[in-house]
Amino acid sequence: MNVPKYLSRLENIFLTRPPAGLTCGMISGRAPYGIMIKINNALFVVCLMSVLSFPAQAQFRPIGAAQGSAENTPIEEQHEWLPEVQVPQAEVSGAETPHVTVQQPLPPSEPVEVAEQPPAPVDTTAVDDLWDRIRNGFKLGLLANPRVAVHEAAFASEPEYLARIVERSRRYLYHIAEEVEKRGMPMEIALLPIVESAFNPKAYSRARASGIWQFMPATGKNYGLQQNWWHDERRDVHAATNAALDYLQTLHRRFNSWELALASYNSGEGRVGRAIVYNRARGLPTDFSSIQLPAETRNYVPKLIAVRNIVRDPERFGLTLAFIPNKPYFTIVSTSKHIDLKRAAEFAEIPVDEFSALNPAFNRPVITAKASRNILVPAETAEIFRAKLESPDQPLVSWRTQKLARGEALEKVADRFGISSSELKEVNGIPSNKRIAGGGTILVPVILNLDQAVHIDYDATPEAALASPYVPGPTTSHTVRRGETLSKIARRYGVSPSTLQAWNGLKNGRVVVGQRLTVRRLGDVKVALTTRKSQPVSASNRVATGNITYRVQRGDTLYSIAERFDVDIAALKRLNNISHKRGLLSGTRVEIPVPLKS
Repeated sequence: MNVPKYLSRLENIFLTRPPAGLTCGMISGRAPYGIMIKINNALFVVCLMSVLSFPAQAQFRPIGAAQGSAENTPIEEQHEWLPEVQVPQAEVSGAETPHVTVQQPLPPSEPVEVAEQPPAPVDTTAVDDLWDRIRNGFKLGLLANPRVAVHEAAFASEPEYLARIVERSRRYLYHIAEEVEKRGMPMEIALLPIVESAFNPKAYSRARASGIWQFMPATGKNYGLQQNWWHDERRDVHAATNAALDYLQTLHRRFNSWELALASYNSGEGRVGRAIVYNRARGLPTDFSSIQLPAETRNYVPKLIAVRNIVRDPERFGLTLAFIPNKPYFTIVSTSKHIDLKRAAEFAEIPVDEFSALNPAFNRPVITAKASRNILVPAETAEIFRAKLESPDQPLVSWRTQKLARGEALEKVADRFGISSSELKEVNGIPSNKRIAGGGTILVPVILNLDQAVHIDYDATPEAALASPYVPGPTTSHTVRRGETLSKIARRYGVSPSTLQAWNGLKNGRVVVGQRLTVRRLGDVKVALTTRKSQPVSASNRVATGNITYRVQRGDTLYSIAERFDVDIAALKRLNNISHKRGLLSGTRVEIPVPLKS
């Protein structure tokens, strides 16, 4: 073995790039080869292996990997991002530095789906305070974002508001924490309803999001949450929690980041995905704080982190969190029976308000069960509730469905069943200004002395979903006086001449003195007679314009209004400045142009 030859190569390499953590003082001082020959073979082998393995010891960080450490990265992703290293050849001439080629794949154009980590076993019985259990499950790191401090200060400045949130949360927080823990998700997720809805189960946003998890209608349906006249599962604590956690896990599998998953939950995965692709194409970081997001979403994740920080150490912010027992607050009872909401509250031995807070998904005063229906009752009274449900002393239901005749006055329906029209409308979700039935189905009280069959048609079309039909008001008669024409009479009663002509079967539109005409009063139609001074008026044929003011009813269209009053749609649009982009809103008033002759 030619030791001096190899030592010379080692000396050149060491002088150019000495291996980290390796000290070879005699080589760094360029000692004569005669001295270095005395190095035994074992030491030589160690030095040689250190030199040849040095490039493989270098630490290479993949593009976009600055967000977390390797130990927090899923195993699949670690293998995917391992750099490919070419070890230098053994022959190195002179004092040249070994050439190391590192091949790193570019990030994919779309977010990569990664497998969920299996949940770690947790001893849930070790603590008495639910807050301690939640603290033990925190997994999200510190977010380097100045908005976190802003939201911390905001919560700390409103201790009473935070106390109200904590009080509302005690009904639901154990169940949510239990489900989060079962899935091995960060326990910060259990605090998300504080950000979404302040734990208000009936929270409803301007964007039509509902429930403590604030599900939009379409997203709720995508995750199996039923929404109908009877029931809205977006407000169902049990069903909506499962759907929300499913959704968040799906987002995490796509983006491999809880911060990005949370941002997607707020603003949509499409928006977040496009922001990531935009930054990646420009070589920019793709973490939450680096991508372009709406203002609400930029505050969304920092707000959750702020809540987490307060829960972790409330004393640091001068706050105290009320004790919440680490045990179930409610139990789920399934039933296939219809039952009044009030009767269910009696069986559960709690006030109606408390029962509604546990079961905010029910829209009507009767809980219908087309199939099996879940009802949440306090854990300590669950057995009592089950026993009473199985053997009730009284009827379970005091409401039934009733099909209405089209054109029936709702006030008369209310009188028939012994309740006020306002209560009837409130129970059935009917607008207060609706007076005429469109032929739908409503809930009415059961009148026991009439021996009515208690029937509930779950699939019937509710009256609240139907527009109020056009029904003429009461009829009256008008005797034609001298000088009156059909147009003048029509103007007096707020109808078009053709409508008045049709009511009385007039073929030529002429009337004679003493003739009796039938006139129907339209109720919401009022006459606003105006004479356009810009138009010339002759003695022989005076032309004026009488504008009928009409209040738009639910279901009205420009076509139906024009047809009803026998006017031209174009003229109706011009008079009311209606474009094709502007629709008709129920309750607004439109002017109906009616040509009058006198």
